[in-house]
Amino acid sequence: MKRVMSWLLPVLALAGCLATGGCVVVPARPAYVAVAPAAVWVPGYWSGRIWISGHWRYH
Repeated sequence: MKRVMSWLLPVLALAGCLATGGCVVVPARPAYVAVAPAAVWVPGYWSGRIWISGHWRYH
């Protein structure tokens, strides 16, 4: 029993370490081309007695 435990415990400890902290392979990030934000025209509107003028909004 002592002889079995002398190799079984280290093997189980090593298997536990490999199971919990295994190798995680992540693919490389693709190269993205920067795209200019789209411009959206927000029309003017009345807010009570005040006119809010239109403007360009960029996303």
